[in-house]
Amino acid sequence: PYDHRAVSAALATRIWGFTAAAIATAVSDGGEAEWSRITSQFADIRDIWRSRGVSAALGALMAERSTTERMLTLPDGERRLTNIRHVIELLHEAAADEGVVAEGVGEWMAREQSVQNTPERRMQRLETDSEAVQILSMHKAKGLEFDVVFCPTLYDDSPLRGGPFDITAVSARDGAQAVMDIGSPMHSSRAVAMKREEDAEALRLVYVALTRAVHRCYIAFGDIGRQDAASRSPLGYLLRPAGGSVTARDAVEALVAQSGGRMTLTELTADAPRVRAIHVEPAATAYTPRPLTLAPAQLDTWRLSSFTGLVADAPDAVARDVADRPVLPDGAAVATGFRAFPAGTQAGIALHDIFERLDFNATDDPKTVAMVERSLASHGLTGTAEIAPARRDDVLLMLKRTCDAVIPGAGFALRDIPRAATVREWRFDLSVATTSPRRIADVLAAHGSAHAKLYAPVLRGLRESAMPGYLGGVLDLAFPHDGKWWIVDWKSNQLGAADLRYGAAVLSDVMMEAHYTLQYHLYLLAVHRFLRTRVADYDPATHWGGVAYAFLRGIGDDDPARGWFLDVPTPALLTALDAAVGRRA
Repeated sequence: PYDHRAVSAALATRIWGFTAAAIATAVSDGGEAEWSRITSQFADIRDIWRSRGVSAALGALMAERSTTERMLTLPDGERRLTNIRHVIELLHEAAADEGVVAEGVGEWMAREQSVQNTPERRMQRLETDSEAVQILSMHKAKGLEFDVVFCPTLYDDSPLRGGPFDITAVSARDGAQAVMDIGSPMHSSRAVAMKREEDAEALRLVYVALTRAVHRCYIAFGDIGRQDAASRSPLGYLLRPAGGSVTARDAVEALVAQSGGRMTLTELTADAPRVRAIHVEPAATAYTPRPLTLAPAQLDTWRLSSFTGLVADAPDAVARDVADRPVLPDGAAVATGFRAFPAGTQAGIALHDIFERLDFNATDDPKTVAMVERSLASHGLTGTAEIAPARRDDVLLMLKRTCDAVIPGAGFALRDIPRAATVREWRFDLSVATTSPRRIADVLAAHGSAHAKLYAPVLRGLRESAMPGYLGGVLDLAFPHDGKWWIVDWKSNQLGAADLRYGAAVLSDVMMEAHYTLQYHLYLLAVHRFLRTRVADYDPATHWGGVAYAFLRGIGDDDPARGWFLDVPTPALLTALDAAVGRRA
């Protein structure tokens, strides 16, 4: 509330609604009283946010500033109001589901704006549906009402099509029990029962469709498609007299005649004969096929992939890698402390979120404790009431050990890095001319570290691809220290209970087996290209420190090297890797 620039910017928004003249008056000499009143209003809104939530706070702000009334005077006022209310809902959802507090909204917004695939809940909403046409399935329309309803396909007989005895596997009720029958003596009778249930469900859906309209319902019906198909459809079944056999047309005409004027019938094909088949005589002239000649790369395209997609041998646009691979634990020891923390994707996401918010120099701070508790709860990892405090304490101890440990070969600890100097959960889209693992493997074999040279033959076993496009990823942490840039990646892999499972030799094998070695070389290339465009005198020999992978379950107080994997790139490696991957033309 007392940040002069932030408050000035807020005053200029449509939500607050100050004019340029009003802002100038408030910030000018002599406007101290007005400025003090404004900052007090912001402080009050902040207090409401902290005590009652974001919806109450922004609702109070909009009421105090008459935001709704002012918005509706604009030509696109309904559109603006709908967007504002939608964002408030998303903020409320983030607070309830993820524990996002007022001070964390800016960070949350930045992270959400980097999401590649927009969830349906964030799709822009219609400001009003009074003039909109909605296309719904009959299932989704249940319980809703619309002024006018069109049912163009109720003539379709597909729900009732075919006989029941050509079904190989049938599911039916046998008393109170559900049965899947693939060939018992009761197969035929159960098939009949299943068909009856399917037909009944189709009739219920027709009922739903016909009862949604408030004023008028249009139905297309008649001899459409196969002969007598309409008569066999669910609607045709409803129209037929019990035990009778009349055509669909006769049934509809009789119903209209009995409606007392509430129904009308419009003939759409009064003069057009029904076309049963089309037969085309072969042409008298014989045509010679012409060979198709493609221009070079005519059918080439580009794609969006990621590290996950490369190692999974399939295209993949999901770039964030938090599904750390478990390794079969050793049977000689029982995991305790943080090594017993749940494994899997959800645990990986929770720990990444914690590190994203963590102040490396404040692991004992009460705010950190509260943040960890919220994160574990929002990801369903708190556990029972009996184990929740111990699980929280295990995570806090892990955070302290990780931040206090001097990174082997680096000479500093994460606690030495100011938060403002870090880049966290950095999303990148790397332009590539080829994602060929073989070309990358050749670079590693020629210019990589000893570990990278050992990994090169493993990398050659991945699927080859020469298709250009973009390779996306999310880098956990990057920062400069003493003028050199470092990359850190968090790994929560469950490698076992014993200390030796987190030693250098085992971690080197894990890095190669899970293709994390490929992952960090892609990270190196992304940051290398980024620094080349941002640092005027960028020189890989001067500005690079290294890459550290923190295997969180292995880091301890007794052995400073355990749980850490470190590699240092050479300028030749970065240059050759950049050339081998290339850029999309």
